[in-house]
Amino acid sequence: MTDPFSLQQWHDLRDTEWDTLVLGNGSSVAISPHFLYRSLASKAGLDPSTARLLSSQDSLFNFESALYALHTTSQVLSILGEDASPSIQSAHEALKSGLSRAIHRMHPLYDAVDQIEILKRNRELKRYRQVFTTNYGLLVYWALADGKFTGFDDGFRSGLFSGAANASPHVTAVWFLHGAFHLRRAADGSDRKCAGGLLNGSLLEQVARDLHWRQEIQVVTEGKAQTKRAY
Repeated sequence: MTDPFSLQQWHDLRDTEWDTLVLGNGSSVAISPHFLYRSLASKAGLDPSTARLLSSQDSLFNFESALYALHTTSQVLSILGEDASPSIQSAHEALKSGLSRAIHRMHPLYDAVDQIEILKRNRELKRYRQVFTTNYGLLVYWALADGKFTGFDDGFRSGLFSGAANASPHVTAVWFLHGAFHLRRAADGSDRKCAGGLLNGSLLEQVARDLHWRQEIQVVTEGKAQTKRAY
């Protein structure tokens, strides 16, 4: 009898049929090591005191852990009837915007990514009924776009989010759990999808403009599920 608490080896599971795939930051690191947290931290443009928050959390320089620690600190102070220090909110904003800047600075250009790799990812993702991704960058989006999104449903209709739950059973539903560089939150609270083109420039160029003008790029770093849903 198999021990339900034992960790099985991948070579024993690789032929198992899965209908759901979860993509984390490792899938981006497989394309470019610049997506490692330590590399991103070096390009976030943080002041020394805010940068220490990253290294004090763990050796991985995990932005989400540091942001969650700041969020928890604010909640505890509120429960105790204390006002959160402006420096806490300032550090939270600096980390969140710094993460977006760092990802943009380290993000490879589309033409610099192996096109065979993009095609392979497109074909691999189509094997699943649902794909959940926590990646902020454009690598998953580029894989979907290879073939003009044929076989995928990300829930957007004419650029507006309507819900990937409406996806046909014959296509792969894709959920960007933490937002992504191609997504924006409009003033009315709606979620919109950007597209590259001759008028707007590449998506990375649009991100650069939006970061400069402090537009709302959908990068959801908040800790717990209920907190993420509030953003």
